[in-house]
Amino acid sequence: MSRKKRSNTFLRTLVRSLIAFPVIITFVNFRVLHKVNKAIDTPNFQELVGILNLHDESSTDYIHMYMDDDLEQQDDDLERQDDDETEQTQQQQSKAIASKALPTHGASKKKRQEAKDTRTKILCNREISVLDDTLSQQHVDILNLMAEKDLCLSFKQQKKLFTLKDKVFAWIHGQPKVEQKLLYGPPGDNLYGVVLNDKYVFRHIFKNGGTTVNAITNSSHIKYDELEGTPSLITTVRDPIDHFMSGWAECGFRTADPTQYTYFSPENDLSMRVRSWLKFTRNCEKTQPAYRDKSCACSKHSFPQANFLLDPKTRKKEDWHDNSMKALEPNLEMVGDLREIHGMMEMAGLKYDNHTIKIRSSSKNPVKVRNFGWDKNMLGRKLLRKVCEYVILDYYLFDFEPPAGCRDLVEKHMTLIEKERF
Repeated sequence: MSRKKRSNTFLRTLVRSLIAFPVIITFVNFRVLHKVNKAIDTPNFQELVGILNLHDESSTDYIHMYMDDDLEQQDDDLERQDDDETEQTQQQQSKAIASKALPTHGASKKKRQEAKDTRTKILCNREISVLDDTLSQQHVDILNLMAEKDLCLSFKQQKKLFTLKDKVFAWIHGQPKVEQKLLYGPPGDNLYGVVLNDKYVFRHIFKNGGTTVNAITNSSHIKYDELEGTPSLITTVRDPIDHFMSGWAECGFRTADPTQYTYFSPENDLSMRVRSWLKFTRNCEKTQPAYRDKSCACSKHSFPQANFLLDPKTRKKEDWHDNSMKALEPNLEMVGDLREIHGMMEMAGLKYDNHTIKIRSSSKNPVKVRNFGWDKNMLGRKLLRKVCEYVILDYYLFDFEPPAGCRDLVEKHMTLIEKERF
């Protein structure tokens, strides 16, 4: 073969090699990448190199490049995870602070309550046509007026109380042990109520709007013995467990050194404090009239609301625990929901400018918020049931839904009460 032909053959071979080389390199690189992707989670870099049997500089450069990308991705993931954990921690802290600090509930629960109240208004307008025949014409007229004024939460309280009160007391009096347990008091003779006008006196159930009524009327409380004539009584009620807890917070706030008492000390968890307060309150109730002593002076703020409405005339002072004559005050005419207290005052004929009245609010009291904030969902099922059992008379007489932990007990008793004859 001539020299010229050999040169041409060499050049053709060289050109073909140069064309094929990138393809071969690309193929090898894809194989490398495939192995790297499969082994990229291997924590030891030298182990990774050994697995792939790659020792040349270019191959390790590929490994470095893709491991660097993976590490950057991992760093991004860790940063997002840290951000998520931080946000979650902040949310948990906010929930903990809110549940510890405020006696109110979350926005979503508030919306559900508003929706429930709206349904209640619809229902009360429907129920006005199917009132119980046992209601007097006076109470029928009051219920009609409440419906007209959209006081449908109060409508529910008025209807249940005056429909069932006689059956409730007949059932209680038929069981001496139940009677002894539920009927005591009434407390608060020295702060009996507030005169609204010539016709009505606001019967003050502690922690149920007394300060608001004082502000509206610009007057102070009167004692039971200071009542003139036989005025009609009007009052407001609230969720029974909320009332119990509000009383606990009020008494804790009034205590000079809460750390001296298990039931007030912020150093103890909420369940321990409430459990101790319930026991203390029961002991004060059993030793009446010792509740007038300083040691029990404040406990009546957590007494069941219905006990404030018992007729003082039926109380035998010589035998405090003889409850056989106990009944509601005969002059009690209207019972409304605390959330509609302004409308209830108007029902009683009280005219005032709501915008000029400054109302004290526990949720705006920094000491109460910090040291005695509460959420009944934090009490636990067993403790919640015990508190429910203590205030169960309120569930018999007023239209509030008991917590799940004691709903069975209330429903069982209400079934028996409904069947009661008197």
